[in-house]
Amino acid sequence: MKRAIRILINATPTVSLALAVVTVFLWRLSYHQLRRTYCQTPRSTYVASISRGEFSLEGHRSSVFSRVTLVSGVRWWSESHHARYVSDDAASRIPSDRAPVAGFYFGRSIGTEGSSTVILIPIWFVVALLAVPPALAFRRDARRRRGVRRAATGHCAQCGYDCRATPDRCPECGAVPIAKDARLPEPRG
Repeated sequence: MKRAIRILINATPTVSLALAVVTVFLWRLSYHQLRRTYCQTPRSTYVASISRGEFSLEGHRSSVFSRVTLVSGVRWWSESHHARYVSDDAASRIPSDRAPVAGFYFGRSIGTEGSSTVILIPIWFVVALLAVPPALAFRRDARRRRGVRRAATGHCAQCGYDCRATPDRCPECGAVPIAKDARLPEPRG
């Protein structure tokens, strides 16, 4: 179990980095085309749109069954149009006096026909979120490599102080070298 968790933790930055690269690619394409992907069930329709640096998720739930001949299962389809702002299109479907703030928008409408929810997120925010795990992993690995390099040259792995004269303990921060820790006897108790 520990090994599986370790593999998952180590794979997360790689997967996140790959998703960030794909998102940047879609961000670039979004300025040329409006791309929509639809998912329809007997009672709901979900739409994911991307255009001009904006990502939109929409959910429309009907209070009555759809008149489409979709009895069971799920129907998926996709389409592309000339680029336009998703916020103008998606927010117009929700009767609200609020405009998107810094590219973010959340709107919900409940009526007699059903309910609708619209969420707008700027793509730069998605890229920034996806870039956090790789940045943290890079920082962790850089610190580990720096500690190993320092210890190999006779410096303290924690603070970098020259410990060649005092190999038992760092006089600067009090850290004990790892090799010294391994030779300490187990406490009796």
